[in-house]
Amino acid sequence: MRASVVIVKLFLITILLADHVSAQEVDPGNVPTPGNQFSLELENTATHKRVILFVGETLSYKLPSSKHFVTAKISAITDSTISLESKEAGVGIFKHKDLVALKIPKGSRKKAIGHILIVGGAWILVGVTVNPAEGTSTFLNFLAYPVGLYAVIKGYSIKHEQKVNLDDSWSWTLKEIKVIETIERGSFIKIVLKSGAIIEELKVDKVDSEQIKGFEISQDAHEQFVYTSRTIGVSDIETLIVKKR
Repeated sequence: MRASVVIVKLFLITILLADHVSAQEVDPGNVPTPGNQFSLELENTATHKRVILFVGETLSYKLPSSKHFVTAKISAITDSTISLESKEAGVGIFKHKDLVALKIPKGSRKKAIGHILIVGGAWILVGVTVNPAEGTSTFLNFLAYPVGLYAVIKGYSIKHEQKVNLDDSWSWTLKEIKVIETIERGSFIKIVLKSGAIIEELKVDKVDSEQIKGFEISQDAHEQFVYTSRTIGVSDIETLIVKKR
């Protein structure tokens, strides 16, 4: 049962790390391209929960008359409207108050952490059920059940897309994003290219006035992390977001 003790301890640590990761917000103040860049910040005045939207990002939205969510890309934002482009509904310009709900996809890192917690939590639950400890280790069985169950629930919440039900408690604020001249080596960034392609996460290795070099972090079909060397021309970037860690 020593191995089980180690497993439980590791998952307790993993859960704490997952709480830390899931609580991180995207830094809204860092975009390197010239000209005016804006973000749309949604804040719940009751809970102070924040959601930050950028041009080029993909989300799903729902209108009062909609029976289901429509997946679209944000093409423009103003202080009172948001333009959404989708294959299903084409291009639509909506007032903020006309949207009743949003679904925002999670990044690849959060999805991976969520998957690890779900699988690991299920493993703990099955392990203590099929091969329970005896004698002095009975307390470990008692502890393992809530730990395993919490890991599964927490993993699902981290991996699952974020749903925001919009009501009168949400405020909408258009904010100008300041241009930055340098990005530190080791930073994690998200890049929206002018071509429309999106690099969800890039670990920066080198930056100069013409290009950014680093490693794109993605997942393969088996949900394993894949690191790909990338060189991005600054002139090809539409929006760049520096993520807090």
